[in-house]
Amino acid sequence: MQTAPVTVASSSPLRLPASLRSAAWLLAALMLFTRQCDFAGVADASWAVFFLGGLYIGSSGLFALFMMLAVLVDYTVTQQLGVSSYCLSAAYPFLLPAYATLWWGGRWLARRWTASRPLHTLALTAATLATAASLCFVISNGSFYWLAERAAPPTLAGWRENFLDWYGYFLAVPFAYVSAVLALRAATLAIRSRLASRKTQPHAASLGSE
Repeated sequence: MQTAPVTVASSSPLRLPASLRSAAWLLAALMLFTRQCDFAGVADASWAVFFLGGLYIGSSGLFALFMMLAVLVDYTVTQQLGVSSYCLSAAYPFLLPAYATLWWGGRWLARRWTASRPLHTLALTAATLATAASLCFVISNGSFYWLAERAAPPTLAGWRENFLDWYGYFLAVPFAYVSAVLALRAATLAIRSRLASRKTQPHAASLGSE
């Protein structure tokens, strides 16, 4: 959390600077290799990916591409690789507004990121992620419960029970991934800064001896 994430004004993913293209590829790979793995010992990073995409990239075009990647993964694993299609239902289109809340939550945070106030930024990040993930869960869980027809006739009491059963998990997973990515980013920047200072020290010493 050393520097502010960069938000791209252009909506074209083809015009991203090289560093942001790298970020996009890394986030896409993270979603590609973890999506549909929730029940195989690896938590799905999709929610964190959409939040971090909004935070570090922000391009509307990239959001569309990430949505298409999510759909492609779901189609491939359920139709070609034998993974259960239990989660595919009439509620599936609601993933679009659900994931949009995460992406726009990240974009909102990027505009308010203050590297000079790390504790304030950390608290704001936690609050923003909690709000975005909660809205995402309400949309995705609510639409699935009421529209998927996967259980007994839906009731408000049943939804409340289902909501409480899963809310903590779906909040904890994106928090874990986002925390790991931000910590890794901060460590990388700290190492780069230290290496850069070491390179300038000999030069400064040589100037002083002249």
